[in-house]
Amino acid sequence: MLDSTATIQNTAPPVAAFTRTEDRLAYLRWLAETDKKLVPFVQDATMRKEIAQTIWYEARRASLDLGLVLGSTEALSGFRKYAVAPNGAMGYMAVNPAWVSKIGNGDVSTLMHLQTNFRFGCVLLRHYLDESKGNVYTAVTKYVENNLGLAPGNPQVAAVVNNTFAAQARWAYVEQAK
Repeated sequence: MLDSTATIQNTAPPVAAFTRTEDRLAYLRWLAETDKKLVPFVQDATMRKEIAQTIWYEARRASLDLGLVLGSTEALSGFRKYAVAPNGAMGYMAVNPAWVSKIGNGDVSTLMHLQTNFRFGCVLLRHYLDESKGNVYTAVTKYVENNLGLAPGNPQVAAVVNNTFAAQARWAYVEQAK
């Protein structure tokens, strides 16, 4: 069971730690590239950095593709912290508030906290990936259905899923050979 209390109390974005200089440099290049791509969505430079750092940390923690998490965030909220879906799903990754009672501390307002929202979103996406035996399309579909409260077959599900994969392709990062 996930307890997000420690995450909530730490308001700073997670700081990546590296044992190899090459890994740190690769991370910094990714961070710079991601920052550029975030500009149309988030004008504040400090906020862009915090979002990118948090996505990198939480996606890695859950063994998720960075582009998939970025693409999901773009499709679900347009990188809006205070996005609220018609069913009440909240924040960057449109997390259904019911999850806070199931795997969190019960305080729905924590979903508006940057790291908590990405932690929940990444944990849930990993859960659906595991449940679907690695089928990314099925996992994203289940994520959208369950977090947005949409019935299977609802055309809105297919639209969000398609937008997620289109955005994932735009967020893909390929390390340039040096």
